[in-house]
Amino acid sequence: MDTIYFRKLYELVQIPVFAWNGRDRFCLPEGAEYQSPLSEDATLRETAGQAAGRSTGPVLLWEDSEIFYGVLQSGETCIVFGPVSRHALLPEHLAEYCHQHRLTAKQPLRIFTAGAMQRLLSLVFYQLAGADLAPEAIRSISHNREIDSWKTESDAEEYQLESSEMEQNHNSAAYEMKLCNLVRDGDVAGMQKMLSADSFDTEHSAGQVAVRQSKRMEYLLASLLTILSRAAVEGGMGQEASYELSDLYMRKLESCRTVDEMMMLGAKAQLEFTQRVRAAKERRDKPLYIEECKDYIAQNLRKPFRVGDIAPAIGVSRSYLARRFSEVEGMTIQQYVMQERCRHAANLLKYSKYPISIIAEYFCFSSQSHFGRQFRLYYGMTPNEYRRQNQAGRQYTPED
Repeated sequence: MDTIYFRKLYELVQIPVFAWNGRDRFCLPEGAEYQSPLSEDATLRETAGQAAGRSTGPVLLWEDSEIFYGVLQSGETCIVFGPVSRHALLPEHLAEYCHQHRLTAKQPLRIFTAGAMQRLLSLVFYQLAGADLAPEAIRSISHNREIDSWKTESDAEEYQLESSEMEQNHNSAAYEMKLCNLVRDGDVAGMQKMLSADSFDTEHSAGQVAVRQSKRMEYLLASLLTILSRAAVEGGMGQEASYELSDLYMRKLESCRTVDEMMMLGAKAQLEFTQRVRAAKERRDKPLYIEECKDYIAQNLRKPFRVGDIAPAIGVSRSYLARRFSEVEGMTIQQYVMQERCRHAANLLKYSKYPISIIAEYFCFSSQSHFGRQFRLYYGMTPNEYRRQNQAGRQYTPED
């Protein structure tokens, strides 16, 4: 085992390495301060070994949607890079991971992308096997061997039999086309008529995507929200606003407990997306770059950007954009940015328990007092007063 090569590689990328064969083990980083889950968890070690043995080249082994490993076999030696995580883990996720693999202390995982791991594995594979493997050719496999080995053919006949017995077919194309047209056109009256006539027909508008009705409805609503958000963008609703609205409905879907609640949520989504497109179309008489300016502001509202950054980003001159924005909107771009930040901050004051100081920082106000002054200009009261008026019955600690 060429430990010198792996030591130099570790110094470069700082990704843990664990390698073993029938006789020896090798682990980086070294020392008592680091515990490798592959050293502590024999089941994980066996899974990684089987993953490496089943493949002729490196693979990405995914433990869940965030945590993964790079695995490859060199002769009798199994080499594992990781664990790493695509994003910073929540404390409870990290605690669960450490408990699962018998680690005695919480050890933050290095953040590393799947693409970067594929490039690393391609390099190591070339060093060890002399073969030039394209990074994108390195496949991913699941920690769940049942899912990884599942073939659609195994269930296709049974599914078709169930569908024929229930006279079930995929006749949702016409419904979907009608739905998309209504959203794209911003046809609020047409959507209201459709909802009153058709509701959301889960029994006949789609295939048997799940056995339980509640799970079937959950899947269908997730698909519906994807369709609605795309149709809304095509109809003229801002991309950021459309996808943000879809995300909000997805989060609300997670809290639904009954099929009736899900159906009501689906109907509400269909109507709201259509209304948003209608409003966007009514603003269409404004120059396109004004809407592009607003879309840029919406995407960067929680970042400390400068107004001067907007014009180059959308391809117009700064002076021309500033003059035309003021003419069309009746306010300067800076005033619009401040108005939008205060409007979104008002929503947090109304619907969340975040301290006012955090809200001020979140929307890039220079200080809490600056936030208070600007908020009073638009709402005629302090953030504290606004929160008290809009959250009657809830107890919050007053802030100056």
